[in-house]
Amino acid sequence: MIISRPACSRHTWLFLFFLLVAASPVGAQVEQTVRGRVTQAAGQSLAGASVQLENQTGRFTTVTDSLGQFAIKAPASRYVLRVTFVGFLPHEEELLVSAGKAAVVAIALAESTTSLEGVEVIAQPTFSGSGRISIPIEKALRLPASYFDPLRAAISHPGIVQASDQANSLIIRGASPTGILWRLNGLDILNPNHLANAGTLSDKPVSSGGGVNMLSAQMLDNTQLIVSAAPASYGNYAAGVMDMQLREGNRYAHEFTLQASLLGIDAAAEGPLSKTENSAYLVNYRYSTIGLLSQMGVPLGDEQINFQDLSFQLSWRGAKSQTQFFGVGGTSRNVFEAKAVGDREVEKDAFDIRYTQRGLTSGLLHTRHGATTVWTMGAALSTKDQERAARARDPFAFGVNEDEFQAREHLLSGTVTAQTRLSKRWTTSYGTMLSWHLWQQQTMAADATAVTERDFTVRQSLYQPWVSATVALPGGLALEAGARAHISSRAQAGAVTRFDPRAQATWQRGRGTWALSTALNSQSQPLTVQADNPGLTPARAWHTNLSYTHAWATRWRWTNQVYNHRFADVAARAGTNISLFNQFDEPTTAGLTNTSEGNVTGWETLAEKRFDNQLYVMVGGSWYRSRYRVGEGAWRRSRFDGGYTANVSAGKEWVRKKDKTIGVHVRGLALGGQRTTPVVLDGSGRPQSDDSNAFAQRLGDYLRMDARVVWRKNKPGYTRSLSLDIQNVLNIQNDGFQYYDRLQQRVLIQKQLGIIPILAYRVDF
Repeated sequence: MIISRPACSRHTWLFLFFLLVAASPVGAQVEQTVRGRVTQAAGQSLAGASVQLENQTGRFTTVTDSLGQFAIKAPASRYVLRVTFVGFLPHEEELLVSAGKAAVVAIALAESTTSLEGVEVIAQPTFSGSGRISIPIEKALRLPASYFDPLRAAISHPGIVQASDQANSLIIRGASPTGILWRLNGLDILNPNHLANAGTLSDKPVSSGGGVNMLSAQMLDNTQLIVSAAPASYGNYAAGVMDMQLREGNRYAHEFTLQASLLGIDAAAEGPLSKTENSAYLVNYRYSTIGLLSQMGVPLGDEQINFQDLSFQLSWRGAKSQTQFFGVGGTSRNVFEAKAVGDREVEKDAFDIRYTQRGLTSGLLHTRHGATTVWTMGAALSTKDQERAARARDPFAFGVNEDEFQAREHLLSGTVTAQTRLSKRWTTSYGTMLSWHLWQQQTMAADATAVTERDFTVRQSLYQPWVSATVALPGGLALEAGARAHISSRAQAGAVTRFDPRAQATWQRGRGTWALSTALNSQSQPLTVQADNPGLTPARAWHTNLSYTHAWATRWRWTNQVYNHRFADVAARAGTNISLFNQFDEPTTAGLTNTSEGNVTGWETLAEKRFDNQLYVMVGGSWYRSRYRVGEGAWRRSRFDGGYTANVSAGKEWVRKKDKTIGVHVRGLALGGQRTTPVVLDGSGRPQSDDSNAFAQRLGDYLRMDARVVWRKNKPGYTRSLSLDIQNVLNIQNDGFQYYDRLQQRVLIQKQLGIIPILAYRVDF
């Protein structure tokens, strides 16, 4: 989708400002209950753990019962939650307690290799371990211009780049977004995003990313984004893993959320399924349209865009087991109507374009706790249908004038895992992941002289058994080693087997933690590519990451990481510079072999102050180099070699009369521009990519500032808030991509989004 430059009138801004400050500050302090459960990392309950809520005005403490459960009643405010237990590492996290919604948390403590005597409780790092980013739900809800989307929150961290303002596709450490694995409740799923064609040059859907995640962040527990080496329990990825977990829901009381914004409506409900308090439901519905924004003077490319989704989870908990039934489904659409001849400015204005998408994911997960072993079994089915049709009202002399695309995709995945505690220091884990993947596609393209049609179906089965072992040694040293098999099978090409070793060492000494990890990962080539190239074998990525984290008592934490990611057996076309290492939204291509390799080397740093005493700060940056080559050719800069990232996020809240809070949050991004291949004209005057200078041209650096202002008031039984998010406050026109425009008959740089204001009113009760 190509989106033109937005603008807002002065009257619009005055209207938004007065709405935001109109509420009057009256009322009294109210209380709410914080509930939760404390377990070992393997899932067994911990009775007698110490739980503490603390902020600058008070402290509230309790201990867990025989089932590891606790409940603390405290005034609505922002707190630091601390959990300690002898023999385990302490846990600390930010927690917002509001009157309208009880805080329900699930905490898993990791075993310690040293005595807890004299050890001060400190916050967990944003980078947990080596190459992992934790995105708590509270952070995803407060960062400006995140729109309840954990992927848009992730760009506040160094090394993570949003491929386009219009979509949440992520470039992780200079690698293609197609290398990302999606997981929900531990099961592999299809791309769970609306409008998968958003922000792309071809306007065709991509395999990873879209306009917005189908799962609102308020449905999620803490989300993990793995950006480097992962344990043996993860496989079939080359760039990273987005590991999402649905939260359980309140098992003690029914609660509701209603929100209305310039993007649409959002409604959520949760509560117990029975009077025994051993089951819960959680459900969320959203309907969104940008029509209100357009009426306010924010033109979004003259497209009609809307989406809706419904997500849910039902959970049952027994004395030694838990069962989860979950699902998410949604539809999205964008429609563009060709403009009159005299009103056309760019090529797209001559086309009628319609894109629709329907997606559904549903799964069942069961966990059982034995004396020393925790078993997990589950299965999930994902389906997605996509259609796009584009027709020029006045055909051009060359190039495609009519284009139709239809695709249907299914993914069935199942898993069985076990974690066994062999002794106080030794733990072993093992399991397997089975999946079946289907892609069906029909295309038609017509130019001034010919019509090309294509219809194909590709199926693939994938079997991934794995095993790993962890040992905790004296002196704060922990070692983990494992391996995963990647056995892919297709009727046209037979079976291909790869073995991927993994290892990690962590050493904690005082306030510092060193972590070194390395992992070889295999990822099956996209099914759309395998249709024309059945002999392709999986691509390989070897990730190595070294990190050091230091914590201070002031709740500041500083993390530095250096890494090297090596890629091999990447599909490419011999004799050219065409490699899937640079793939994002390009069409499928034939004549590919496993002849390309890539290399990314970089350094990242992040200093973070947790949200304590009504203030948080995140300052980070990275330097990296992303290179690739085809065959024995020269090493070249890749499409995603931006070179650097710089990120700043900060927020401050002011409490008025204990029940009202005003918060201001800002985020600044400075990123190196992505690279593009120059466009030249052939002898007949038609444009073509200059392959000899692939990705030699760099787009302009990217600068953006976002802001969020929120007013929140707690009353007995409910909380209401009014917020204003502004993306790209300074209205900087950043480069998006380069293309040849047939209407203007020259190369143009498509700009990204300008200033976007989103006003929202929310009630929790």
